[in-house]
Amino acid sequence: MAQRVFGLCCRGEKYPVNIEHPVDFSWQLEGCKKQKEVVFRLYEGDTLVGEYRRKSRLQRFTLPQNVTLKPLAVYSYEITAITDAYTFTSERAKFRAGLVHGFSSCARWIGNGSRYVSESDAVGTPAVYLYKSFSLMNAPRDAVVHLCGLGLYELHLNGKRVGDRVLEPAFSQYDKRVLVSAYEVTEYLQAGENKIEVILGDGWYNQATRDTWGFYQAGWRDMPKLLFEMHCDGTVIVSDKSWQTSDGAIVSNALRAGERWNLCTQSFARKPVAQTAPPGGILSPAFLPPIRECERIAPVCSWETESGVVYDFGKSMAGYCVAVLETDKETAVEFTYSDRLTNGLPDNGSNGMYIFNPNAKVQTDEFLLPPGVSHVKPKFVYHGFRYVLVRGQACVKEICALFVHTDLAERGSFSCSSPILNALYSMGGNAILSNYHAFPTDCPHREKNGWTGDAQLSLEACLYRYDMREAYRKWADDFIDNMRESGQISAIIPSCGWGYNWGSGPAWDVAMFRIPYALWYYYGDEITARKMLPYLKKYFAYISAYADSNGLLCVGLGDWNYPKNISFAVCPTELTDSGYYYAMAKILSELCKAFAPAEAAQYDIAAIKTACGIRAKYGAEKSLTGLAALTYFGILDKSAEVATYLEQNDCVPHFGILGAKFVLDTLGKSGRSDLGLRLLERTEYPSFGYWVEKGQTALCEDFELTNSLNHHMYSPVCEYMSRYLCGLRVGKNMESAEIVPNLPSGLNAAQTYLDTVYGRYEVRLARVPEGVRVWFTVPCNAYVVYRQKKYSAGEYTFLQAEI
Repeated sequence: MAQRVFGLCCRGEKYPVNIEHPVDFSWQLEGCKKQKEVVFRLYEGDTLVGEYRRKSRLQRFTLPQNVTLKPLAVYSYEITAITDAYTFTSERAKFRAGLVHGFSSCARWIGNGSRYVSESDAVGTPAVYLYKSFSLMNAPRDAVVHLCGLGLYELHLNGKRVGDRVLEPAFSQYDKRVLVSAYEVTEYLQAGENKIEVILGDGWYNQATRDTWGFYQAGWRDMPKLLFEMHCDGTVIVSDKSWQTSDGAIVSNALRAGERWNLCTQSFARKPVAQTAPPGGILSPAFLPPIRECERIAPVCSWETESGVVYDFGKSMAGYCVAVLETDKETAVEFTYSDRLTNGLPDNGSNGMYIFNPNAKVQTDEFLLPPGVSHVKPKFVYHGFRYVLVRGQACVKEICALFVHTDLAERGSFSCSSPILNALYSMGGNAILSNYHAFPTDCPHREKNGWTGDAQLSLEACLYRYDMREAYRKWADDFIDNMRESGQISAIIPSCGWGYNWGSGPAWDVAMFRIPYALWYYYGDEITARKMLPYLKKYFAYISAYADSNGLLCVGLGDWNYPKNISFAVCPTELTDSGYYYAMAKILSELCKAFAPAEAAQYDIAAIKTACGIRAKYGAEKSLTGLAALTYFGILDKSAEVATYLEQNDCVPHFGILGAKFVLDTLGKSGRSDLGLRLLERTEYPSFGYWVEKGQTALCEDFELTNSLNHHMYSPVCEYMSRYLCGLRVGKNMESAEIVPNLPSGLNAAQTYLDTVYGRYEVRLARVPEGVRVWFTVPCNAYVVYRQKKYSAGEYTFLQAEI
């Protein structure tokens, strides 16, 4: 019999091994219209730990906090779904608890005993190599490792690398929170002697390169260190003074610059490790999807220059190259990465503008090779690039690029009959993934910073394309760790202290509100919403001090990176700031109504006051961003004026990153897909299509193509395609959707889908002689509203004379 209850997951994984509270579960159904009741059973071995019955349509369950998990215990669970069509019990799925009570008191933070110099011309420091040997009487039946290697680590057991994660652990504010990883390692161990090797890189923890943002002066900064605990059939091995350390092949590693390797020296003297101070933050299990080498890409072409050979990999990405090199003598080889070319060579002129070490070679990895064949790849850096220059007297036998990013599961897609829209959607995916490395960054080369404004604008584009739940949960914790006692947060998160007084303000800080709200609204995540609510209230009290008697305020940045070479009215920052302040009050009101009803009224009052103030002062606003902002925030309906403005100005984007979101949302909700299509398809400067015409493969930072060629802050163009052209708009908990298709005359076809815990919502539109054919699917236990009628699970086709 087919499995009618399937796809069981715990914290988004089929078999996670580091689970502590909160513990969430999800499952999928088929062959029914509605789930009426669910029974969740938890087992340890064959012993029933607990049975929980809920009358609920939701395909999610959270384990009660009073259920005590035993350290390292393997649990199984099953779901019985009682639906309109059947009662069915799933096969069991499993998870392993984490350490629960923390590391053993015998485990110590260890390092090589070196001390850093706070300011120097050094770009990076050598990697730290740590070793431990131990013996086992028999091949183990069960072995699991928990470790934290700062700043970054790679674990080897008996000469084999453990797992496929890279750039682990995720960056956090180390004096507040440190993330712990776990691996089941039974297959790597053997009877007799076993060897552990852990290689530590600097990462963000020991970022030595002098930069604008002051990470080289971070209060947490220290030399790399390790905390380690292995449980193996009752034997416990921990990091302590019995370990040894040595130098190794990596002679320098710097996340903001690159790595230097010496592969000619084969032997390194070992010495005892030194105990070192802990980083200061609480130890917290890492739940978010890991960073992986997600795609292997061959070069599409190459050419020789006086400086070396340049390889073009065909698209802009984050990561690095892996290569096989051959030489007949000791030879130095350099790999220089960039997203742009000048005179046929990679150009990092703008990518290195915020790095101040005179010895820094930006986005460059160096390898000193011995005679013979060498396989080369960096360990503790990543770069933003499309092009790579290989310089040196070595023969490149093989080379490919590795696209490295947080392994976000793809859940949605869009395609249509317009090559330009398809290209922009692909560019959006490249930009989003290139800029997710445990938190959303702005660019993978120049900064790698977690700019909050970029991420709040990309929110829906991400949600309609990837599974963001665990990734955003991690970032929500980063906001908590970042907040000052006053309630202020910085413009980049995580931060070492920079960005509190430049860049922050409502348009950027609203990310702290939008992330937990989205987790609650789309994923049903009450845990994060409840946890974040006190911090949202604290921030709102802080920012309210800037509001005038009419509820208006002006703090921080406004409509950023609008076209520079044309003239038009720029929206006042007070209008966008006040609009986001209003949005914060509305989010707080809604969350309070769900979790603290008595407190909601004060935020409703604040929202009303600000809306009245905006209407009074900006009711006659003429800028395109301003008109769309009034509509986007629901303060005044200016959609007709937005349309008129675009018609009179040939859909030239007279806006920056905030305006792009407002304008596209306004056009989508008002049904003006004709203007939306023109806005996205026009190729004259300035325009999004201009990027496509110029051969770009990721969304860019500016319309002039003078800065980063891999930025995601304009990704509302992708959101617009799925939500407004195809008209797929999922509702609360994703258990429903509204379909409002809006295929403009310039498109012959468009389609989108979104996979949810309920199954797949899909919409296909096709222009036929009689009009537009609309086809959509509704997953089990969900429903769709189309033209004011509800449709339960199934497939439906309609013909519309007009859309």
